[in-house]
Amino acid sequence: MPINFCNSSFAIGESAKEHGVRYLNQIKARNTEIVYHTGNVLFATAKKAGNFLGFEFLETGNERDHLKTQSDKEQEKGHKSQNQTQKKNRKTVYANQ
Repeated sequence: MPINFCNSSFAIGESAKEHGVRYLNQIKARNTEIVYHTGNVLFATAKKAGNFLGFEFLETGNERDHLKTQSDKEQEKGHKSQNQTQKKNRKTVYANQ
């Protein structure tokens, strides 16, 4: 695994609750303490300064507060199946004309 060769790594997640907000979560820290874990992630927004894209840090918080809930996933699933049904109905109407 490539992660075995690095001293530290982190993941960038996208908030399901706030548009444009990302969070940083430390996955591995070999020689130091993990500060930004699941219970304490660092929230930020992406900002462009000149030709460089970077983060503007906002606050720290719990990752769980920004994940999709089960009801959000079910609603998304319902919308997808509804859209597929509508597409099938449109194809049937076009085929019958």
